[in-house]
Formats: sequence, structure tokens, C-alpha cells
Amino acid sequence: MPSGTTSRSLCNYSDSRSGPVPALTPSAPALSATMPDVTSVVPLDASAPTIFFTRIDAADFEHAPLSRDLRNWHTWHLQIGYVLAMSGQAQLILNGTLPCPDAITEPNAHMNWLLSDNAIRAFCLQNMSPAEETFASQFSTSHTMWSALAERHTNQILDMLAILELKYSLSESITDTTDDIMRRADAVYKIGVPTAEMFKILFIVNALSDPIFAATRKRIINDIEMSTSAHPYTLTSLMAALNSLRMSMAFGAIAPAPLALSAHAARTDTATPISRCTNIPNCKRPKTHTWQYCTATGGGMAGRSISEAQDKRRADESKPPRNRDRGRGGKNFI
Repeated sequence: MPSGTTSRSLCNYSDSRSGPVPALTPSAPALSATMPDVTSVVPLDASAPTIFFTRIDAADFEHAPLSRDLRNWHTWHLQIGYVLAMSGQAQLILNGTLPCPDAITEPNAHMNWLLSDNAIRAFCLQNMSPAEETFASQFSTSHTMWSALAERHTNQILDMLAILELKYSLSESITDTTDDIMRRADAVYKIGVPTAEMFKILFIVNALSDPIFAATRKRIINDIEMSTSAHPYTLTSLMAALNSLRMSMAFGAIAPAPLALSAHAARTDTATPISRCTNIPNCKRPKTHTWQYCTATGGGMAGRSISEAQDKRRADESKPPRNRDRGRGGKNFI
């Protein structure tokens, strides 16, 4: 249509109306650029989900079950971490750095995460003592369970006490024992520098190592185990426990340890000789005598008979000779 005709038609339309031309209704705004395109995300999740199901090789785990009595959280949680680190994304789910994907935009990854989380949680639970399993099973995810266990088992006072109880021995490697002490000490200081009150509690509890105070020491340690960061065990609580111990001793409820031990030693002196012969490896029964009465090669009475060595020892102890058949004497040991 020619432009002149269009103009005349519009003018004729305008003239034929009594009111103005109605305004055009604006179109709906475009979708925000930040809104996810669900139609493109879901197919991608179906073919290549961001999280896959984690398969854990439980056979790789070699450690005693987690136990408060054993105070083995430090080594136990390291071993759990090593196994999960070799299981794809498992360790990331456990420590909380890999959150659960959205169920709408990533349904497959979401389901894989839930299945993996359940597998991690079950793997941890099956390597705990019954008491720890009861405590940990109340948490619905592996990460919340892990955080609660760390809070439950991380106690600077008891961790330092466990270090003081470590001892070098001939049956353990010097290097392994040293490394264990160093790792435990590093773990204590990662929590923070212990306070003066913590050290006082530590030294007092350590001083209660005599077996006669075992019951009191155990009660104090149980109270420390039950403490939390919000409600810590204090020196005031410890002094109350010591005052109770003092009252028990004053009323005779606890027998003095030296008297009890000396009485026991007097009763068993002849029945259970002290092991102290140093003529090793020639002496075959070092638990029955000392070196000066050893009849084995290199001993104090080498070449003499057992009967002679026994008589010599009884004479030295101002005891009469035993009435026995002299024909039974051997020539190696008492």
C-alpha cells in the first residue's frame, strides 16, 4: 500500500474516534540471565554427573576400633582418612568440603552423594567400639558424625596425659615410639596452646599414678572425658575430687599403699623370686635367682650344682638348708 494512502487511512480512523488511540501493552520482561536453564542442566547431569558413587575398599583399613578407653582417636582418624583419600571424593564428603548437590538441577549427582555419604558413615561405624557406635549413629550425615567424634575425642588434657604414659621398650621400635610422641604433641598444639590451668590438672592427674589411687584417678578422667568446650573441666572440680580422696584416707577407707605392698611382698618373697639374673643368654631361668647364684657358664657359681647354689643362697639369707634329696641336683640353674 502506498504511504500516502496509509496516512489518510490513519487520519480517517483517528477522525472517526472520539477518544485518543489506546497505548500498546508492554511485553513481558525477558528471563533473568542468572536463572538456571533446567532443560540444559538435567541432561548434562544424566550423562556426566559431578559426583559419582564412592566405593570404599574396607580391606585397606587396619586399625583397632575407635575407643575412648584406648584413647586412639589420633591414629584411628588418620587411618580412616587414608582409606577414604583413595576412594575418590569420599574424603571431601567426610570433611564437609563437598556439599550435597541440588536435587532439582542435579538429581543424579544428588543421589550419588547421598549413597556415598551413607557408605562413608557405615564404614566408620563398623570400625568403632559399641559405645562409640551408639554415640555416632545418632548423626544423619558422615560430616556431622565426624565433627561430633572430633569434639568428643579431642581433649588436650587427656591427650597430653596419654603422651606422658608412652614409654620406650625393647619390644617397640625406638623410631616408631619417637614418631608417635612427636605426632601426638603436634596434634595437641594444633588445638591451641594449653593454659596454665590445663597444665596444673595434667600434673596432678599424672601424680595419681599409684595403684592405690586408681579409682579416684579413673573418676577424674571420666569427668574430663565428659567435659566439652562449652563446659570444660576446671581446677575447682579437681580440687573437690582431691578433697574427697583426702577425707576417704582420713577415715581409713583407703589403705596406705606402702604397707599393703610390703605385706604382699613378705607373703610372696619365697614363692615368687625376683627376676634379676644378668647372665643372659647362658642362664635359662633368670627369674629364679641373681647372678652370684647362677650355675650356668658365666654365672657367679658356674660349674657348681643347683643344690650347692641353693644352700649358698639360704646361708647368705640366714636360713637353714633345705631337707631334700641331694642326688637330684643339676648343674645349670636354680
